[in-house]
Amino acid sequence: MKNLFKLAFTIVLTFTAIISEAQNTPEMGDRFAFTTISAIPINDNSFGGGFSIYSSVWPLYESYPKTEYFQTGLVSAWMSPQPTGNEPTDEFFYNTIEGGLGWWTDLRFGHEVPKFTMGGVSNGFFSWANGPGAGQADLIDGHRDWSQPNGMLGIAQLSNNLLWPPDGLNMATSNNGEFLGYGYLPMPFTEEMSTTNGVDITTGNQSWTLFLNTQNFKGPAAFFLPTFWTKPVLENASLEGLFLDTRPSNPLSTFGFETATLPVVNSTDNNGTRYSKALPTRYPITEGNESVLLNRPMVYSKDAMWNNVESWFNGGAVAPTTFSIEGQLEILFDPQDSEGSAFFESKIKLEPGGESEDDEYDIESTYIQPFVKDSKSWGFQMDLSIVEEDNGIFKTPTYFELNDALLEGSPIELSQVPSETGLVPHEFESNTEEPLPYLTPLETDCPWHDTNGVWLNPGPVAGPFEVDLEDGSTLTYYWYRFIDQPAVLAANLPNDQRILLQQRVELIHQNWQKTDEYLPGPTLGSLANLDNGLIIEPPAGFEIGYVPIVTRQEKSTTLSIIDNNLADLFTIYPNPSNSILYFSKPIQSVDFYTINGSKVFSKGSVSEINISYLSKGLYVLKIYLQNGNSVFKKLIIN
Repeated sequence: MKNLFKLAFTIVLTFTAIISEAQNTPEMGDRFAFTTISAIPINDNSFGGGFSIYSSVWPLYESYPKTEYFQTGLVSAWMSPQPTGNEPTDEFFYNTIEGGLGWWTDLRFGHEVPKFTMGGVSNGFFSWANGPGAGQADLIDGHRDWSQPNGMLGIAQLSNNLLWPPDGLNMATSNNGEFLGYGYLPMPFTEEMSTTNGVDITTGNQSWTLFLNTQNFKGPAAFFLPTFWTKPVLENASLEGLFLDTRPSNPLSTFGFETATLPVVNSTDNNGTRYSKALPTRYPITEGNESVLLNRPMVYSKDAMWNNVESWFNGGAVAPTTFSIEGQLEILFDPQDSEGSAFFESKIKLEPGGESEDDEYDIESTYIQPFVKDSKSWGFQMDLSIVEEDNGIFKTPTYFELNDALLEGSPIELSQVPSETGLVPHEFESNTEEPLPYLTPLETDCPWHDTNGVWLNPGPVAGPFEVDLEDGSTLTYYWYRFIDQPAVLAANLPNDQRILLQQRVELIHQNWQKTDEYLPGPTLGSLANLDNGLIIEPPAGFEIGYVPIVTRQEKSTTLSIIDNNLADLFTIYPNPSNSILYFSKPIQSVDFYTINGSKVFSKGSVSEINISYLSKGLYVLKIYLQNGNSVFKKLIIN
């Protein structure tokens, strides 16, 4: 009997322990960190003609966390207008260009590698614009409300060689620490207007233009229409003349790295001690224990580009694509003040989006410290006794012990995590919902399809065309005459301004190429690549004065082809094509398929193929390389 009692008691204790462990279920929290990066201040306000930086591109996580608790912006800048002294003090006054590389909670086709957004904010978040056809919009049944386009039509497509997806500009998946060069400079595409939308409100002539510097695309891509900044003035005339359509920019000296929301789960052991599990963030290895994330920030005066372009547009010589040296000024860091160059904080919250400071824990982060590599480069130094090196990348800690009394947390090893917390086996949930497509009013299945609106009146001159991207999405795009693209039509410019704008854009298309040099180059490292699917050539007859506009982005349903690193190194050209197709490397053979998967024909070892006899449409090519590998490519025959 005594043995039976002992057995029963043991069973109860065991059962109680099991129940106790089962009760310690990890609960979702979040983690955020912010790094403010300070350079030596610039006191010369004549350098109010924009800026440029080189920001590192890399996969922050080993696999993309498809969760609403993930939003991070990599190193970027906030450009605002120089104040006049007449800014209001009794209301929220805020207008910037603050985009950059990152991931956002509303991404529909997120990937390990970040995307780029332009991120212009008109006053007080009246609206914001992220790219051509991308920006602020209310959602109705998951679709963007085009009855109020707001910032979605605030940016004009300028390049005739680059597609801009509504989900953000895709970087190539092969990037791991290479630098994206980008900057904004004003361009005189229009003249100052004394009236705006029929109202006696002045709109200035500064079109802040995004310049990119990558391996496979260089030059101006898109610009903020000046009317984007003055729309709030139509509702409050006292704001006239305060925004970037007229004002020079403030010379930059501060940058930011904003990891706003990172996925974390929290739990307790049987003693009530709290622990957290985070997806380990990753950083590219530059050398040793260093990860350089920002290189060669610069500011410009109008001598850099504006003056030469203005003279060109008025009948002078063609403006050079390179920026004039007399208009450049480098932003420098103090190598003797590495610690003072940045303020870095990292916190874990017990509840996602929690506002209470009582559930925020300051994370001890001596394992990752800001540093100045040289006067032109900034990044992090790692404590390699805590941070792991993993195949060319640093991996930060996964587990933390939290101190309720001090509201602090410290990194710990896997072996220090109590099993009853349930943290070790926990897998972060992913959003497996099928992403809704981005639709524009040109598409017949868009709820706001409008044959009389700016998307179809007068409408495109060629299309549709399709291209697959590495994020698993397919873009549909059309070619528009530049001034007939939706954003320019929505700006409601006077006819004389439209004619002038078209003429000036045609000069750009005639004389500036995507292979020319524009921004001053980086001082270390190499340039990143954009997703090759975004780089296109205009169809015959539309090389000058026409631009591609993306009208749809959706999950790819055609053979599930996503180019990998191997495919990035192999190209077919020209694409689209209607005559001779060339291969960038020798091949063993190629199979042509229709988009529905039906085989059309095969061809043996060739360097070019005559495809003039094939019907127009989209084809899939399976290409067998001489090393035994194979790649898929899509081809448009026009």
